[in-house]
Amino acid sequence: MAEYLEFVCKNCGWSICAPAEGSDVNMDSIVAYFKCLDCNKVFGRSYDMGSVVNDPEICPKCGSSHTVHWKPADGCQECGGELENQGLYCLED
Repeated sequence: MAEYLEFVCKNCGWSICAPAEGSDVNMDSIVAYFKCLDCNKVFGRSYDMGSVVNDPEICPKCGSSHTVHWKPADGCQECGGELENQGLYCLED
């Protein structure tokens, strides 16, 4: 069961709901978050267990494959500021 938390930037107010470590496992899938190094967009992807995924880290905003794994400790996509955990947002099977 994945646990999503709400994070809000202390500087600019940008917010995101994501797992605390940037990825988590559901009953039959894995969710992972990435940051595009070209446009700074943070986005999530879900993968079904046992399936092979080609180019899963393509940025939905600019189409770049220049991405890295992201977690809330990496900071705000907008200003680079620290994200504050606002608490549990939802649980997902």
